[in-house]
Amino acid sequence: MATDAAGLSSAVTVALSGDVTGSATFQDAGDTATITTTMATTMGSGNASTTPGSFGSATAIPVLTVDNHGRITQVDTAAVSTGFTIAADSGSSDTVSGGETLTFEGDTGITTTVSNNKISIDLDDTAVSTGSYGSATAIPTFTVDAQGRLTAAGVVSISTQLTVGADSGSDDTVTLGTDTLNFVGTANEIETTVSDNQIQIGLPSTVSGLTSVSATTLTDGTFSVSSGAISGATTIAAADLTLSGNLTVNGTTTTVSSTNMTVEDKLIELGTGTTGSASGDAGIIIERGNDTNVFMGWDESADQFQLATTTATGASTGDLSLTDANLKAGTITYASLSDGSITITGFVDEDAMGSNSATLVPTQQSVKAYVDSQVAAVDDCS
Repeated sequence: MATDAAGLSSAVTVALSGDVTGSATFQDAGDTATITTTMATTMGSGNASTTPGSFGSATAIPVLTVDNHGRITQVDTAAVSTGFTIAADSGSSDTVSGGETLTFEGDTGITTTVSNNKISIDLDDTAVSTGSYGSATAIPTFTVDAQGRLTAAGVVSISTQLTVGADSGSDDTVTLGTDTLNFVGTANEIETTVSDNQIQIGLPSTVSGLTSVSATTLTDGTFSVSSGAISGATTIAAADLTLSGNLTVNGTTTTVSSTNMTVEDKLIELGTGTTGSASGDAGIIIERGNDTNVFMGWDESADQFQLATTTATGASTGDLSLTDANLKAGTITYASLSDGSITITGFVDEDAMGSNSATLVPTQQSVKAYVDSQVAAVDDCS
């Protein structure tokens, strides 16, 4: 077996295949073989998208298709957009085309600045100086524009005096912080109370000294006065009461408890409002305590005036039970006197009894004179 070889018995060719192709042949010792490789063609001809060449421009962007070996197998182009649409809170949308300039413009109180590819948007300064406004003795004042910005600012001094006035008297001045403003009522008419930063003004439990009160209805819950009418009153405790107008009492019983009562009227009418045929006795009843009461009035059943004793009271009605009472009087003028059987129409002073009437009563002197004359006549006959 030979330890050295001067070459191969025949030439040998080495070939590459796949995505890269190439081959080389060698035989003798010392031969050098160089393999020239060729990549497979992925871009052909006859189609603009696969034809090798230059792609992309100012108006077209190349779109590449790459295989798994990183090779470009296809090139397409997409048109570059030359405009865009802008919109805002108001106004119509607008389009900015290629070559145009998009300007950011400030409105009232806003300034825009462009520098080094940046746009700065700032609020304009106003005439207001930075600082603090207002204090314990000064009130801040501001002027605000339509954009809500302060365009002016200042302070005004707080008034330290308060002027007070009333229905009467002269106006007065109260110095804040030093003076005390007092709300003072009138004794027995108005009272005031201060508590928890509140001043209450009201009427005392007992009011006196008022000269007039104006209200739709005045009431204490039971007693009421409305439109000149009093209701709910049970007791009037006035020491003296004078009514300048008429007094009308609507009720079933009117009680007067005065010690003495005087009436200026010369005529007193009982039974006011009576209509139709008369019924029931009418008059005045005198209450006599444990003794029988006295009636002075008209006895409707007997159709006559009568003085009588009775058990009736002022609350009684109808025909009363009456018992004749005695009468003591001075001179009595009458039309006639009757005991129920004999009626006397008058007294006469007739010595001769010439009237010879069954309704006349002679005086004592007439009777004596007549008797004396008759006795004398008998004596003469004797």
